[in-house]
Amino acid sequence: MNVIEYHGDRESLKVVEDLEMFPDGTNLKCHAVITTPEAIQKHTSTFLKVPLWEVLVVDEAHSLKSGQDSLRFKILDMKFDVYHKVLLTGNFS
Repeated sequence: MNVIEYHGDRESLKVVEDLEMFPDGTNLKCHAVITTPEAIQKHTSTFLKVPLWEVLVVDEAHSLKSGQDSLRFKILDMKFDVYHKVLLTGNFS
Protein backbone atom coordinates (compact mmCIF):
# COMPACT_ATOMS: atom_id res chain seq x y z
CA MET A 1 0.00 0.00 0.00
CA ASN A 2 1.36 3.41 -0.98
CA VAL A 3 0.54 6.03 1.68
CA ILE A 4 1.67 9.66 1.54
CA GLU A 5 1.56 12.57 3.97
CA TYR A 6 0.19 15.82 2.59
CA HIS A 7 1.21 18.71 4.82
CA GLY A 8 3.83 21.43 5.00
CA ASP A 9 4.60 24.61 3.11
CA ARG A 10 3.44 25.26 -0.44
CA GLU A 11 6.80 24.25 -1.95
CA SER A 12 6.78 20.91 -0.10
CA LEU A 13 3.20 20.23 -1.15
CA LYS A 14 4.07 20.92 -4.79
CA VAL A 15 6.82 18.28 -4.61
CA VAL A 16 4.40 15.78 -3.04
CA GLU A 17 1.77 16.50 -5.70
CA ASP A 18 4.21 16.23 -8.63
CA LEU A 19 6.30 13.28 -7.50
CA GLU A 20 4.08 11.20 -5.23
CA MET A 21 0.43 11.96 -5.92
CA PHE A 22 0.25 12.73 -9.65
CA PRO A 23 3.59 11.83 -11.27
CA ASP A 24 1.98 11.48 -14.70
CA GLY A 25 0.01 14.69 -14.20
CA THR A 26 -3.46 13.16 -13.94
CA ASN A 27 -3.77 9.77 -12.22
CA LEU A 28 -3.39 9.36 -8.45
CA LYS A 29 -0.50 7.01 -7.68
CA CYS A 30 -1.11 6.36 -4.00
CA HIS A 31 -3.69 4.41 -2.06
CA ALA A 32 -4.06 6.76 0.91
CA VAL A 33 -3.31 10.36 1.81
CA ILE A 34 -2.77 11.52 5.39
CA THR A 35 -3.53 15.21 5.75
CA THR A 36 -5.11 17.88 7.92
CA PRO A 37 -8.48 19.61 7.55
CA GLU A 38 -6.63 22.86 6.84
CA ALA A 39 -4.65 21.30 3.98
CA ILE A 40 -7.83 19.95 2.40
CA GLN A 41 -9.51 23.33 2.69
CA LYS A 42 -6.52 25.28 1.32
CA HIS A 43 -5.79 22.86 -1.53
CA THR A 44 -9.26 21.62 -2.47
CA SER A 45 -8.43 21.70 -6.18
CA THR A 46 -5.66 19.14 -5.63
CA PHE A 47 -8.02 16.75 -3.85
CA LEU A 48 -10.80 17.24 -6.38
CA LYS A 49 -8.51 15.88 -9.13
CA VAL A 50 -9.37 12.45 -7.73
CA PRO A 51 -12.86 11.32 -8.75
CA LEU A 52 -13.01 8.56 -6.10
CA TRP A 53 -10.82 8.23 -3.01
CA GLU A 54 -10.13 4.79 -1.56
CA VAL A 55 -9.04 6.17 1.84
CA LEU A 56 -8.80 9.68 3.25
CA VAL A 57 -7.18 9.98 6.68
CA VAL A 58 -7.65 13.35 8.38
CA ASP A 59 -5.27 14.15 11.22
CA GLU A 60 -6.18 16.64 13.97
CA ALA A 61 -9.81 15.67 13.51
CA HIS A 62 -10.67 16.77 17.05
CA SER A 63 -10.89 20.26 15.55
CA LEU A 64 -13.92 19.09 13.54
CA LYS A 65 -16.13 18.29 16.52
CA SER A 66 -18.08 21.53 16.78
CA GLY A 67 -18.83 24.98 15.44
CA GLN A 68 -17.45 26.19 12.12
CA ASP A 69 -15.07 23.24 11.89
CA SER A 70 -18.00 20.83 12.10
CA LEU A 71 -19.62 22.69 9.21
CA ARG A 72 -16.31 22.58 7.33
CA PHE A 73 -16.23 18.80 7.71
CA LYS A 74 -19.79 18.47 6.42
CA ILE A 75 -18.88 20.55 3.37
CA LEU A 76 -15.75 18.45 2.75
CA ASP A 77 -17.79 15.30 3.20
CA MET A 78 -20.19 16.42 0.47
CA LYS A 79 -17.44 17.49 -1.97
CA PHE A 80 -15.37 14.30 -2.02
CA ASP A 81 -16.34 10.76 -2.96
CA VAL A 82 -14.43 8.54 -0.49
CA TYR A 83 -14.74 4.81 0.26
CA HIS A 84 -13.17 5.03 3.72
CA LYS A 85 -12.66 8.06 5.95
CA VAL A 86 -10.41 7.80 8.98
CA LEU A 87 -10.37 10.68 11.47
CA LEU A 88 -7.35 10.79 13.78
CA THR A 89 -7.26 12.70 17.03
CA GLY A 90 -4.99 12.79 20.04
CA ASN A 91 -7.78 14.07 22.31
CA PHE A 92 -9.85 11.75 24.45
CA SER A 93 -12.76 14.18 24.86
